[in-house]
Amino acid sequence: MSKLLVITLLLLSLPCFALQKFTVLLDWQLSPVHAPMVIAKHLHYYADAGLDCQFITPSNPSDQPKMVASKKVDVALYSPDKTLKAIEGGLPIRHCGTLIKSPLASIAVLDHSPIEKIEDLKGKIIGRTGSQKSLTLATMLKSHGIDFKDVKLLQLQYGLAPALATKSVDAVMIFRNVEPSQLKQMGLQTRLFHCEDHGMPNHEALIFICHKDPSPHLKRFIDATNKAVTFIHKNPEQSWGHFKSYNRSTSKLIHEDIWKSTFNLFPTNIKTYDTHKLINYIHFLKENMILKRLISPSEYTIY
Repeated sequence: MSKLLVITLLLLSLPCFALQKFTVLLDWQLSPVHAPMVIAKHLHYYADAGLDCQFITPSNPSDQPKMVASKKVDVALYSPDKTLKAIEGGLPIRHCGTLIKSPLASIAVLDHSPIEKIEDLKGKIIGRTGSQKSLTLATMLKSHGIDFKDVKLLQLQYGLAPALATKSVDAVMIFRNVEPSQLKQMGLQTRLFHCEDHGMPNHEALIFICHKDPSPHLKRFIDATNKAVTFIHKNPEQSWGHFKSYNRSTSKLIHEDIWKSTFNLFPTNIKTYDTHKLINYIHFLKENMILKRLISPSEYTIY
């Protein structure tokens, strides 16, 4: 028997393990926020766990709960407030992990702006992209005795950074890990007022949601993603290199700064959550009529 034939027979006798397809519906286009999943895939953590993990960009950013509830995807990324609202509405979805552990919303002004405190926004123009930040902005202003009628709100489809750079607005509602980096590339420094320092309760910004009867492969996905989070915290520069090589369309000049502002926002363990912080946030949403009733932690998470 030839050596080639022996090798062929040995290969054929080895068990064949097919990777299990596992779908993740993103919240938006691939960005440094999604680095734990990108790193887990790039370093074969998912494959080692027996998973063929596939990332899907949503055609409609509000589709996540319905797609999860109908089991068209295994997990999705979504905000905790909208997740709680969907659970209240009867959708069979649950929190199954945390990707961004703290709020991202902030009010930004240029470093040389005369606006030195929230009270200085009275009579000023504030740019924002949509109503999703209305409660946050209202809360921040209210905590300093300002009402919406005391400021001028300017709806901006995109271009928060350019609007501030050209002084079309006096301040903007931004994500603290994105627009400051974009403005830095324009040669402009910013000062930020973080929402949790001005009336908003501390809360998670982005979570994984799954069906309340989750995929049998969920634990392997969470564990592999968690392994990637640990790698990122220990090796941030190397992780950035892996992210770039996976997503070659990333603009280095802008996104490396965004990366540096993002990786510390990942939790050390995506399965853990702060019960006290969650309950406080739920009470806040109820008090502000986002929720009609208080959702219990057991209704919210699978853990």
